Order: sequence, then structure tokens, then C-alpha cells
Amino acid sequence: WNNISSFIKPTDDDISAIFKDVKPNLGLVTNNEGDVYWPLYDINDIGTWNSHEGYQVYMNESDTLIIFGEQLDPETTSIRLSRGWNLKSYLPDQQLPVDIAVNSIASSLEIVTNNAGEIYWPAYDVNTMGYMQPGEGYKIFVHNSSTLVYPSVSSHNLRIADASINNPTSNVSTTPEYYIVQSGSTGSNSFLLIQSDHLQDGDEVGVWNTDNVLIGSGVVTNGKAALTVWGKNKMELESNFGAQQGDPLRLTAWLLTDNEEFPLTLESLVCLIRGELDDSVVRYEETMVIIASVRDPSAIPDRYTLQQNYPNPFNPTTAIQYAIPRYESVSLVVYNLLGQKITTLVDEKQRAGQYEVVFKADKLASGVYFYRLNAGHYTEVRRMILLR
Repeated sequence: WNNISSFIKPTDDDISAIFKDVKPNLGLVTNNEGDVYWPLYDINDIGTWNSHEGYQVYMNESDTLIIFGEQLDPETTSIRLSRGWNLKSYLPDQQLPVDIAVNSIASSLEIVTNNAGEIYWPAYDVNTMGYMQPGEGYKIFVHNSSTLVYPSVSSHNLRIADASINNPTSNVSTTPEYYIVQSGSTGSNSFLLIQSDHLQDGDEVGVWNTDNVLIGSGVVTNGKAALTVWGKNKMELESNFGAQQGDPLRLTAWLLTDNEEFPLTLESLVCLIRGELDDSVVRYEETMVIIASVRDPSAIPDRYTLQQNYPNPFNPTTAIQYAIPRYESVSLVVYNLLGQKITTLVDEKQRAGQYEVVFKADKLASGVYFYRLNAGHYTEVRRMILLR
């Protein structure tokens, strides 16, 4: 997937004409409204190219799109933004620092993100993007309807030819070194801000899907880490990368000073659109923006606990949380109503702490199931219901 735009007003704005030269390698084109140009099936709901809009383009093979036409003047071109998410064009013909580029909407801006999942989130002093680039399309979230007008590069006396322009600004977050996401740019994502007084600069936060695949990560700076969480690629559903809508997500932290990984337990969840969420786990929803506060990952529980799975009833995934107060051999096993073992979720020695495991029951029939935790001399069983 690619997010693209152009500072050129095409001579021929018919969408099929614009993509004619790359058509042999083109999969799908879609805009912010969900209209599509799908040449394989002779579908064209988009019709004509809009120079104010950005487009998501899925390519079966790499190629180069060339657009011919008249260059637009960014200072005299107004781009309307609706409340919520917008996929818009970048009109300057050279790169600009993102804070300068979107200064005209600073009062209503929440997030700017690019195709790579890099973020500019000024309210939380997060900037992993650095610069906006010609040819890219950008997703922009605003609280109120706004008008975006880009400045000219020359008006800011920026030396674009200077190599220093390619160096990120001082508030750009560092790249994770432990939690390295192996894929991305799936065309679907959401955003998660982790806050904790117990996380130190340089610690890393990872988010995992129900297949235990890392689908997002970030580095802690000033007690917070911003993560782009990748959803399933709708053109490559057989891949195990990404999350399905509604899937529970598992959070972990890699503590730099301890050189160890710890599970993260939530204290609160706040959605940018819905407000506070009454959930004990983070669940994936495309384009959602969530601020999560987490407990001290290295805090030692004072007793054994096995929580009720959430959600319950569930279909097809649910999260199970438990705590152990000392280093123990731990097993967590799922059984059916006849007492037959279905699967073992945990079978290892674990240090004291809070833990969360995601149970995926996509191949099981509806019914009542049990899960049993054994840790040292502690045993507890709880019931859960799979309802399809």
C-alpha cells in the first residue's frame, strides 16, 4: 500500500488515464470516501483526480507514476478538512518540517501520519515524522472543520539543498532496537499512546496480535510512547501480520535497565472520539486513537490471581489475565465441558508479575470451556463461553 498525492493539476484528470502507464502492476486505488478504482474488475467509482486529496494505492509490483500538468501554488490553494480523519495531498514541491507545513490548522490539529506509520502528535510532543514529502499523501485528524493552506518553502528561508534538512529534529523519537516490526504499510492502522510514570527513557513498548506477532512498537520518551498499530492488509488476508477488527491486543515493555521483558497491565483507556473506555484490554479498531495508562510493569503482585476472561461471552478471541507473586512454574490450560484438554496457553517458568494471554478459538464450536491456572501450589479454574 502507498499513500500518494501530487502538487500537479493533471492535464487529463480522468483517474484511468492517470494510472494508465502503471496499470499492469496496479491493484487498487481508493480515496478518503472509500470510492475505488479497480481496473481488474473494470470498477471506477472515483472518476477524476482531485489534487486536494490523497489516495491509497495498492501495487502488485513496484512501479513509478508520472503525472503531467500544471503545478499548483500551495499558498493560494485551500484544502478543506472535515472533523475526524482526512486523507489529503501535500502541495509544496519540496519537503518541509511537519510543524511548519500544517501550522495553518494548529488550533484544531490532533495527528498527522504518513504511509510508514510515522506520527506528528503535537499535544503529546510526539514527532517521529520530521518532514512532509512531495508525492506523499497524509492522513490528518482534526477536532473541527478546518482549512489547510501550506506555506511556500522560500517564505521560511529553508535551505532545502542543505543536507542538514534530512536530519530529524531534536524531538523526533528514536527507533526501537528490541521491538522491531517486520512489516507495515498494510493500508490499515490505529494509534496508541502509552503513558506511565514507571517507564524510563529508552524503554520500549510492543503490541502483539492474537497470533503473537509484533504489530507495533515505540520508544519511551518522557514517560510516554507513541505506537502505530497495524491492521490486517485487506489485499493479503492470508498473512498473519496485523490485527482484525475487534481483536484483543497484548502489550509488553522491554525495560532498558533490567534488560528484560514485562507484560503491561492497563489502568485506564481513553479514546479520542468516544472518551473513556470501560475495557480491561486494548482492542484493535481501524483509525482509532487511544491513550492508555499502564501500571508499573516491574511491580510484584502480593497474591496469586486469575481474572475472568474478557470479553465473555466471546467470538473468536478473548484475553485472560493472571498474576503470580514469585518465580514459579506456570501452566494455563483450556478444557472443554468433558474435561478434555483443548490447548495449553502457557507452560513455562515465569518471574513474579502481571500477565495477559490471548486465547483464539476460531476452530472451536460454540459452548462452555474452562481454563485452569497452575502456579506452584496455587490452582484456580474459571469458566468462559464461546458464542458464535
